[in-house]
Parts: sequence; structure tokens; C-alpha cells
Amino acid sequence: MDVLELIRVAWSSIRVHKMRSFLTILGIMIGVACVITMMTVTAGAQHDIDRQMREMGSNLMMVYAGSWRRGGVSGAAGSNAVLTEDDAEAIKREIPEILAAAPTMRGYAQIVVGNRNWNSSVYGIDEDFLVVRNWGINEGRLFEPSELSRGSRVALIGSTTATELFGEGQVLGQTIRVQNVQFTIVGLLASKGMAPGTTSFDQDSVVR
Repeated sequence: MDVLELIRVAWSSIRVHKMRSFLTILGIMIGVACVITMMTVTAGAQHDIDRQMREMGSNLMMVYAGSWRRGGVSGAAGSNAVLTEDDAEAIKREIPEILAAAPTMRGYAQIVVGNRNWNSSVYGIDEDFLVVRNWGINEGRLFEPSELSRGSRVALIGSTTATELFGEGQVLGQTIRVQNVQFTIVGLLASKGMAPGTTSFDQDSVVR
């Protein structure tokens, strides 16, 4: 029996058993679709994990100050503020493998612009912070060395905070008030979204 005859017999069988043929084809289609879907989901999850690792910093190590203890009561980790900027400089100086060390202070404050306000995380940082956190700037610039040495009142702002305070308006050069202290915005941070592993901590709701 040649190939053409085999094809003719197969086609006749398909026509005679239409329902069985339909179910067979449907099963094959469903199986292929499931495989493609699983591969797509797996690739998407891997991409998301890679993105989160890049945002966090795959070679990032955090150093916290110790906690205080009085009368049997202990504070949280980092509550005993004994680390200084000199410690960060010593880490960079003494460990050649360290690319950047960024001393950081963090708190929360109400950010006010005119009749608008927004509760944000507020960080005190230097120029190394964006390096260690792999964080870019969408608009504007980073702090200048002279601004850091003088303690100038300039700030970088996250996209969520910018939207809540200015809507779609201009952000760079605007003034915000943080606990009655005026700061001028010099840069708009690139968006990072929610912190990895959380659904409530918005990394873009910040002032730095």
C-alpha cells in the first residue's frame, strides 16, 4: 500500500468517525496549549525573579547597627545608632572588593506641597546609594559633591510620591516641605514598583 492510499484510508476513517476524530484533535490542541502556557508562565516568573534580584542588588550586603537593651527590654535591630559615615568610608578603604558603601538613614514623614500632602519613606543618602541599589534616574540629576558637602536641601523623589503631589505637572525644580524643612527636587527616580515579596511596600513612595 503506497502513501497516497494510506492517506485516503486515513481520511475516510476520519470522515466516518467524525466525533472521535474531533475529540482526538481537541485533546492534542489542549495538550499543546497547556505545554505552551506552562513554558510561558515559567519564563515570565523567571524574568520577574531576575528583575527583582537586579533591583535588590544580587551582590548587596546590608550592615545594621545593634539594638539597645535597658532593664531587660531590647529595642529593634538598628535602634542603637552607633554606625557613622566614617564606618562606611572605612569599609570601602579596608575591603578592596567593595565597589560602593552607602550610609543611610530612614524614616517616615508627611510630604507637603501647597494643599497636597503624602506620607512617604524619607531617606538620607549619598551618591553611592543609587549604585548599591541599582537605581536609576528618569529625569534630572544626582546630587552634586558640593551639595553633599554643604548639606544642601535637595532631594530625589519617587514616581508615586511625585504623582500624588504634582499629578502630571512638572516635578524638577519644585519645592516640597518635609517636617517644615524646604527641599528642592533635582531628580525623579526610575520606577521600581512593589518591594519583592510584598504587596504593600511601594518602593516609589519615597523621598531621598
